[in-house]
Formats: sequence, C-alpha cells, structure tokens
Amino acid sequence: MSYDRKGQRYCDGCGRLIVKAHRRHHDDDYCSSCYPRLFPRSACRACGELARFHRNAPYTDRVCGKCERAKRKCLRCDKPLPQAAKRVAGGFVCAACVIYFAEKKPCPQCGRLSARLSRAPDFGVEEPICDRCRNRLTHRTCSVCHRYRPSAGEFPDGRPYCAACAPGISATHVCPACGTTVPGAGQGRCLVCLNKERVTREIRLQELALSKAWTRELYAGFGEWLVKERPSHRHLLTVLARHFAFFQTLDVVCDRLEEVSGDLLLRRFGVAELRAHTLPVRYLSARRGIEIGDDEKAGCAELHRISVILEESRAKSWGMVIVRYDRWLESKKIAIRTRRGYLSAATRFCHAAAIKEDGLYTADQIRHFLRRYPGLRASLYRWNSFAAEALGCEVSMPATRQRRNRPKTVRDLAKLLSRINDSGPDLASVRILQRTIAKAFGYSVARFGLYKWSTEEQEGKVWLCREGERLLILGRLVPIVVSWARRVRAGSSQSSD
Repeated sequence: MSYDRKGQRYCDGCGRLIVKAHRRHHDDDYCSSCYPRLFPRSACRACGELARFHRNAPYTDRVCGKCERAKRKCLRCDKPLPQAAKRVAGGFVCAACVIYFAEKKPCPQCGRLSARLSRAPDFGVEEPICDRCRNRLTHRTCSVCHRYRPSAGEFPDGRPYCAACAPGISATHVCPACGTTVPGAGQGRCLVCLNKERVTREIRLQELALSKAWTRELYAGFGEWLVKERPSHRHLLTVLARHFAFFQTLDVVCDRLEEVSGDLLLRRFGVAELRAHTLPVRYLSARRGIEIGDDEKAGCAELHRISVILEESRAKSWGMVIVRYDRWLESKKIAIRTRRGYLSAATRFCHAAAIKEDGLYTADQIRHFLRRYPGLRASLYRWNSFAAEALGCEVSMPATRQRRNRPKTVRDLAKLLSRINDSGPDLASVRILQRTIAKAFGYSVARFGLYKWSTEEQEGKVWLCREGERLLILGRLVPIVVSWARRVRAGSSQSSD
C-alpha cells in the first residue's frame, strides 16, 4: 500500500488521495480513474478472452485472473488453490497452511513463541494462549479408562475423568472381542486384544523384509511368545519393533535354523548387544534350548576389551609391539582375563614412557613408571619377560621400596607413650592421658571428650565403656586408662561439691 508522510493513502498513478484502491498491482494502488487508463484491455495469452493488463506488462505475463487461479498452488503444500486464504511474498497459501506463515507471539502464560494462540473462555482464560497451555486445561489422562481426552471433571481425591467415565455412568464395559471387563464406557477392546492385533499386523508387515522362510517363522513365533509373556504391556508393539534387527541379522548370517547356536550369537552380536536383545535370547532358549553360560559371556567380553586395546594401539608408535605381546601371551596359554590385565598395564607403560617402534626401554623408565603406578608392578613382570625373550631388552625390575617411616599415627602414639613412661601415669597430665587413649582407639581428642566414659573390671580384664560401646584395654594402656578414669571422676566430684 502507498502512504505519504502524514499516513494518508494515495494513488500511484496520479498521486491523488484515496480512501480505497480500485486495483492493487505489485503493491501499488490505483484509483478508478487511473485503472482504465493504465490497464487497457487485451487478449489473455492462455484462454484468449479479453482482460485488463498493465500497459507495461510483457506478453508472457498477460494471463487473466481466471487462468491464474486455475493453475495457482499453495506455497507450502503445493495443493491447487482456487481460493487463497492469505497472500504472502511470492505467492499464496491455503487456509490449512496460513498458521505456518502467521507471526509468532509469546504466550502470556508460558512465554513460549507460538503462532497458535487462542482463548479458552469456558476455563476462565480470556487472553489468547498457546495450544500446550490450553490443552493442559482442557485435556487430561482419564484415571478410569487411562485415555487422553477432554477432562469432564475430577473426583474428590483430584483424579480426572472424561465424559464417558463421569460419575453416575457405568465405568466399565465388556470387550467385544474376548468378553472381559474393561474400565470405562464405550465399545473399546481390552489391551490384550489390541496387543494381539497390533503384533499380528506388525509381523505381517516386517516379514516382507526377511528373505528366508525359517527366519519369518522364527520372528512370528517370537511375536506370539511375546504376547503370551507380556499380554498387558502398554508398549508391546515398540518392544517387538526394537528386536526386529536381531532377526534381520540372523536372516543374513545363517542359512538354516540349525546353525543358530550360543557361540554364533556371541561371535556375531557380542555381550553388550545380546544384553540389549535379552527377550529374543530368552525365546531361543525356550524354543531351541540355546544357552549362553556366564563363563562364555565373560570370555567374549574380555576378548572385546582386548580387541579395543589393540585397535586403539595401532595408531601409536608401539602399536605392533603390543600386538606381538598379545600373541606371546596367547602362546603361553594365559587366562583371558589375566591376559587383558597384562595388556592394559603394558599399554599404559608404553604410553607413559613413549616407547618407540622397537619396544626398547631403560630401567629408569620402568622405575619412574612404577613410582607413579605402583599397583601395576605385578602385571609388568610378564611384560618384562616378553621384552627380554622377544625384543632382547633385558632390564631388571627395580626392587620394591621399603617403607622407612612408620605411619604418622603410630609415631604420634609412640611419642605420647614415651612421655607417659618417663613420668608415670599418675604424674602425667590428664590431657596427655586422654590424647593417648583417643589416639590408640582412633578418636579425635575433641570427639573423645564429648562422650561420658566409665571403666569396668571383670575377671581381671579392664573395659572402657560408654553407651553402646565397650573397649577392651590391653597391655601398656591398662594403667593409663585406670589413672585417667580415676582422676576424671575425682575432678567431677570436686566440681559437684
């Protein structure tokens, strides 16, 4: 539309002010006087009938409105559009697609931008809100029939119900297929009957993707077994579809059903994938007696971990050395789990020491590595033997470093006992005695002082007691505990006097 600076509409042909345009052409407005002058009559290029076209329009654009509407299509869905609902830049859209070209505005309740804003006056909402917020008011899952429907009300405990399950109406009906009682009104079938029909339809559809007859029969049997195992599962069809890839793989790998065995399943799928397809494995166990032992699963998992270690090592400079080490361990007939531990330790050592292609290393490199990872010493003994036998790298394992100092707790306790021994328990301070007892039994001094302790003597043994705990006193601690308890009781009696 054409507006001047004052906001008044004008004709693009003569410039006069107008209230309403007689014709709009390419976003220009024309009055009733300029329209006949600027749009003379000429023949339509498509049908040959006379129509008005702009005098500067090329011959290829001279198509009448009737012919344009006959070939016009929606910009979004490409359907024929004899009557447009909205004109947008570059064409027209139908009524069903108008919403996709509408301006998105924020919802007053949730703030989410949406082009579908509408009111819900029946629920007290007068301002336009988005579909999500409106559906929360109008639709809920019925607590009787468990279907997502427009809510008709709530029970006293807050559970919603739909119009078909409202109080006063029969809340149950008979399944037309099997005759069982189904919650809710209507004529809907029970979940068991629906699952049977859905599974049967899905099997017929998916069987077209299987090339062998025995695989199709096996998959159909699995569907029937699944319906018997979980007849009331709400997502049974999803469970069936999730395991179709298992049977599709068997269809490619095996030519006959007799070829399917536990070893083949482990080799082809691996432990992780078999764990994802637990139900088909259970079905094969029930029908064909195929069992996969825990030892076989553990061995397959360890082989997979070994293959991962070797694959990750191939890009390293020491990758081929690790491959040779794996073959050497295999020739020694070492248990597969132990073999994987040896490989893991050797891989970590090669990475930390930056071993070259020849695999040689020095005593300083292995000493430095064991200083960082002392727990891998036992696993590196095999690697050291391999290096000496296969690589000619004779390096002795460094000796185990002996601990020179005793733990700090033992040293502190020895100092306290030495101080008490020099002066005697009766002359040592109560604080020193209490610190010694707390250190001996693993208490902090502050925590030990919070409890109310007492001593008991039974059959020549001394016990330090509190609520819920009795500590037996042995050796050098006996005179210390007895002296401390006596002096604490004496101090508490004097304070009470």
